[in-house]
Amino acid sequence: MKPLTTTDPATLGRYTLLARLGTGGMGVVYLGRSSDDQLVAIKVIRDDHGADRDYRRRFAREAQTAQQVSGYFSASIVEAEARGEPLWVAQEYIPGPSLGEVVRKQGPLPPRSLHRLALGLADAVRSIHAVGLVHRGLTPGNVLLEADGPRVTGFGLARTERPEGVVRTGQIVGTPEYMSPEQANAELVSFPADVFALGSVLAFAATGRPPFGEGEPTAVLRRIMSNEPDLPGVSEPFCGVVAACLAKNPVERPTAEKVVSRVSAIGGDTSEWLPEWVRHEVASVQHTSMSFLSGGRSLQDRRRRWPLAAAAVSAALVLGVGTLAAVRYLPFEAASELAQADPGEQAQAPESIATTDLTADDLGDPGAVISDPAGRALSDVAFSSDGEQVAAVGPAALQFWRLNDQLLDEDMVLPVGDGAQAVDYSPDPQGPIEAYAAAGMSESGEVLLPSDQEDGILPAASEGIAITDVVFSPDGGRLATVDASDQVATWDMESLEQVTSMSAGEGNGGAGPRVSWAPDGSYLVTTGKEAPVLADPETGDAIETLPARDTVHGVAVSPDGTSIATTGADGAVELWDAETRARYATLSGGEDQVIQVDYSEDGALIATLDAGDSEESEAEEPKERPFPGETVRLWNAAEQEQIGTLDAGNDSAPLGLAFGPDDRLAVSYQNGDIALWDLS
Repeated sequence: MKPLTTTDPATLGRYTLLARLGTGGMGVVYLGRSSDDQLVAIKVIRDDHGADRDYRRRFAREAQTAQQVSGYFSASIVEAEARGEPLWVAQEYIPGPSLGEVVRKQGPLPPRSLHRLALGLADAVRSIHAVGLVHRGLTPGNVLLEADGPRVTGFGLARTERPEGVVRTGQIVGTPEYMSPEQANAELVSFPADVFALGSVLAFAATGRPPFGEGEPTAVLRRIMSNEPDLPGVSEPFCGVVAACLAKNPVERPTAEKVVSRVSAIGGDTSEWLPEWVRHEVASVQHTSMSFLSGGRSLQDRRRRWPLAAAAVSAALVLGVGTLAAVRYLPFEAASELAQADPGEQAQAPESIATTDLTADDLGDPGAVISDPAGRALSDVAFSSDGEQVAAVGPAALQFWRLNDQLLDEDMVLPVGDGAQAVDYSPDPQGPIEAYAAAGMSESGEVLLPSDQEDGILPAASEGIAITDVVFSPDGGRLATVDASDQVATWDMESLEQVTSMSAGEGNGGAGPRVSWAPDGSYLVTTGKEAPVLADPETGDAIETLPARDTVHGVAVSPDGTSIATTGADGAVELWDAETRARYATLSGGEDQVIQVDYSEDGALIATLDAGDSEESEAEEPKERPFPGETVRLWNAAEQEQIGTLDAGNDSAPLGLAFGPDDRLAVSYQNGDIALWDLS
């Protein structure tokens, strides 16, 4: 802790600054006192970062998220200034010595201390990951020790850019001894990087040294990427936990949730978890902190009277958020009168429908399952046109996965209370920002357009209205958006201006309409309460209405353009001849609502997603409640028969599905899994 300089501000917002706690790559951290006599640690972001418009946008989003922290072992965010100058975040001040200072001064912690430390740190990381935030710099210096356990501090804000690779560039921001291999080698820094750092911190606490040694930074990082950790001083059973956290491959590391479970299973006496000499250090720092509250002057004025021990190490910033609920919501509706209607005589199926030899015996376990490390619900999923990536969205994340190595390529934190419901890849990114995907947001009425240049925002609906579907046209030149107020719009991707706007009816049971393009882009099919509508994307005029039996939730046009599939609240899937608009088949596999449908690349397979069980509401008005999907069914499109059901074996509800190239099917789940089946 150091005195304020002549260039430091005297106040920030409602806080009087008292001292400097530390400096880092992102800015300066101050000790401040609020107007109601609470001590806080305030991180002021460097001016050059604050001048970056994209950085400010990410900072505002993540600062808002950070204020929802719920983890007991992490300091809480008090407030943030995300609009003015400078940018800053204030967090709870933790009056305790750091783990780094304690170990360097007195040596490794005893086993009983290690148990409480491991449990607290893993729980803190779990609470951070629960909302999709990543610490990015967990070290012994930002683990502060208190009488009842450790507290994690030192979080960075808005550092979501892909690094260039610190070994390659030599530009090191952070503490190299606790960086993960992916941080050193230009890979995405996501949740597994925090678990690697957690393992390194625990190894340091148990042995008194980092697991890959110290020395010249690039040499340390090369050892991290290529050498095995030095763990002889870590006793069992903790050695196994630490070694698992330090796996080179991020996919092989346990999640923070699993670390908590493994440490909890070890057991141990956590009372009086700190050695006596550490408890004296904690008491000393707490006494000094109380002196600031009883006085009132800054350290610049008081430094001769109140020298502070070096153990009162910087309490920087923490980010973390309580778990958010799953996204997809449909209000309960009693069976529509239309549900009892007889489908009547049906037409002949188009002759050109592709055939498949797939049988129920071919439907085994998924070929691969990739999992969101934080276990966040993923409500929708989409393949890139080349089949090399899948995108998934949920209440807290928009993420892109590489399928060749099953690693996250990008993970975007979404605003608190908003999240996303629908996602699609562009087959041909074009226009001023060349957006490669679109994500429909749940509350803001916006569509997020991720781009390699600069992410875009499309204000597709009024604030508070969810965007329920986003679908690019086959040539990528247009984007169709639909929202919960039953409005369908098309947007030109060159100008990012609206082309048409139309109504899809009076809703489809609360989920909002969905949309599908004809393969030649000549028309759209939208769902609606009354019936599916074929519409002209250039004028917004209705071309024809399909006389569906019941409320329609999902719609898809076959890849060859010969058929249209619609799903209903009565548990049936209706198939229509796209040329004559006559119904030629009704598929019935269950009694629950069918909320989503998609065709395979050749049109030979149809996948559907049934909603979960519902109970009639006794209230006069429909009551909103979650309807997680329960069953994924696969159908033979030519024979109009069910082949079987798909089960990932994860005991979680499927929420979204999508076919990709080569008859691959992706299904996203409430527990954060994405299961991938090869159905070729």
